[in-house]
Amino acid sequence: MLLVYVMNEFSYDRHFTNKNRIVQLNTVWNQENSFNIQPICIRSAYTDLPQKVPGIEKAVQLYRGFDVEIIRKSERFQNLTLLYADPGYFNIFNMKFIYGSANNALTNPNSAVITRQKTNAYIVLYKILVVLYSRLKKLW
Repeated sequence: MLLVYVMNEFSYDRHFTNKNRIVQLNTVWNQENSFNIQPICIRSAYTDLPQKVPGIEKAVQLYRGFDVEIIRKSERFQNLTLLYADPGYFNIFNMKFIYGSANNALTNPNSAVITRQKTNAYIVLYKILVVLYSRLKKLW
């Protein structure tokens, strides 16, 4: 039997200014007296529920993708775990942008948003690889 319910999360949303108004919709699978809770639901839960349930202001769907590799010109970024989100994500989860804005961050199908922490990590990794490459090149 598939049960769907709304559950407050006590960790993932605590740093948002509207944290007391954010809830997560989960799917609960009840199989052989054990419960399996998954933070993923059918699409209509996000498109239909806001119009049918009083008090729901906005809804957004998130989906954790598989590890991918992104190649941009000569740069390669491997084993990146992507999180797919609806364009309205930043209307619910307020975040400070270093570059760009919430209005256009996810409007194009191939757009991406990256955190400062990940950006800094990739810059450091890139610099290390450049140094290693130049030293290996001298050895050959």
